Amino acid sequence: MKRPFRFLTPIWGVLFALQLSSCSDDSAPIEFKIQGAEVAYVFRLEGLQALPWDTVAIEDERLQLDLPVDSTLSTFYEIQFDNNSNRLRLGIEPGDEITGEIDARGTFLTYRLEGSSLSEQLCDQYGVTLKSAHVIDSLDRYDATHPVTTSEEFEAQRRRNLQKLQDRYHAHKAEISSLIGENPQSLANVFAFLNQSIASVRIFSPEEEEDFLQMKESAALILQAHPTHPLARIFAIEMEP
Repeated sequence: MKRPFRFLTPIWGVLFALQLSSCSDDSAPIEFKIQGAEVAYVFRLEGLQALPWDTVAIEDERLQLDLPVDSTLSTFYEIQFDNNSNRLRLGIEPGDEITGEIDARGTFLTYRLEGSSLSEQLCDQYGVTLKSAHVIDSLDRYDATHPVTTSEEFEAQRRRNLQKLQDRYHAHKAEISSLIGENPQSLANVFAFLNQSIASVRIFSPEEEEDFLQMKESAALILQAHPTHPLARIFAIEMEP
């Protein structure tokens, strides 16, 4: 079994500091039509760490901003809204012009976008996560509307919920694996491997041999395609024996 997975935080910091010391002149215009929010909080991702970047007022149900592309040429951001805890993740590359729609009125943020290949891949990953969130929410609502009075009923309900969670776990993993397979060298796959979970259970665990081998193979492909990007380099380092 593989050693417990951990991020090499000092290396993350060094690599990103070196890479970000030079800047690109590119930026990507972003325009979303949005319902259910008045303020957007923008975070810039350095590795998997989100750092506050900007606060933008939403006017006339439109979010408009420009996000710079750093010298890595693939820069990641997250956007959170004043009335919703979910975050929208973007990957910005030179030439991107993102437009889309966001609905932040409900418990779960929904959105669609176009104009950025990397951001579209991240949106597809979020769609899988959203399906799992709805499954968990449906189990909570079922429990609330089907109270149990005996230990036998409690056990039957527990088994029902566990089976549905297990089924969704396997479906979630299959859907994410399919997305990874569509773009095996994409930097978006780093987030697919490291940020996906259901009911606090990671979809890919480096402590499991099969998952570790898949992650190691993907890390090599991503590094081959992006040899200087800190995200690719750190992911590859973490997958070393």
